[in-house]
Amino acid sequence: MYIPSSIRDNKYLMENDPGYLNRLENLPEAERRAKIYGDWEAFTGQVFDEFLPMPDPFDKTRPYHVCKPFIVPEYWPRFSSIDWGHQHPTAILWAALSPDGRLYIYREFLKHRLKVAVWANEFAQLSELDGSFKFLKMDPSAWQERGTENTIEQEFCKYSNYTVSKADNDRLGGKMLIHEYLRTKPLPVKKVDTSLFNAEHAQRILRTSGEQAYNTYLDLFVTHPEETNLPKLQIFETCTNLIQTLPLCVYDSDAHGHKAEDVKKWDAQEDSQGELSLGDDLYDDLRYLLKGVDKFIEDSKAGLDTATKEAQIYERLQQDGNHTAFQRSMENFERDQSHNSGVFRLAKSRYRSGRYRG
Repeated sequence: MYIPSSIRDNKYLMENDPGYLNRLENLPEAERRAKIYGDWEAFTGQVFDEFLPMPDPFDKTRPYHVCKPFIVPEYWPRFSSIDWGHQHPTAILWAALSPDGRLYIYREFLKHRLKVAVWANEFAQLSELDGSFKFLKMDPSAWQERGTENTIEQEFCKYSNYTVSKADNDRLGGKMLIHEYLRTKPLPVKKVDTSLFNAEHAQRILRTSGEQAYNTYLDLFVTHPEETNLPKLQIFETCTNLIQTLPLCVYDSDAHGHKAEDVKKWDAQEDSQGELSLGDDLYDDLRYLLKGVDKFIEDSKAGLDTATKEAQIYERLQQDGNHTAFQRSMENFERDQSHNSGVFRLAKSRYRSGRYRG
């Protein structure tokens, strides 16, 4: 039987050397987690040392990044990304964005030595009940000419009936985004001095520099609420390969041991029994996914506000079962979002089909 205990359980040590814990807090992250929390899975050189796949037995308040599966609401925006391969595995991730801006990865696919026709068809079957995706990204190399009749991208579209776009392959930017989505500590709340706002200056910016610069100026005087949706990345515990891949990411280094900022590439290896070890395929795919989601959020902040309002209407229906109030709220919602007339028609069809009846 394993009975966990932490340094705080050692009353003799804490009383006779109260500075010992502070000294441990200043150790490198991997050593700190091992000696304070008993997390011996962490190791020096690990890139995403903030990734916590399970509750901390010594600190129940620490948020972690893996959650139990649940039924993803239909109205949450959905996304998917593909890192294709043949000798290397083909990695696919499916994700949904909650109204509070938290991304849930709810499905993974990792297989190798499959023809495009096979894994493209499997993707279509797995996605059959997901509805439409806000985007479907794929490794840009899928557009390369390879001396065959069709490119990988064309083959995928042919056998899946899905349209795909090129992923952003910015390695360092993608790595930093993963850090951001794994972050558990809220940023300091910005203090705003609204007395410095100048309406005439704001209008001058709008006239001379356009709406984007105008909104940037207005944003300087908005008090942003404290973050309550951290960490912004949650992974269903059924996505076991992705959960195992993130701790394997280590920094690249040259022959002299100089550490680079990028993650070291590594390939999946097949043993004599035909078992395949994990490579960096799902890590690359996660980069593609988060780069796409980040751009989606940036381009559609108003759309996220719309999704939040729509979510609140459905949640009220589920709570009180008042279908008359639901229809009235959706009609008001349609008027407020008149620039997107399809939203109400889709919601109304879902309502009539009974999928939102409590």
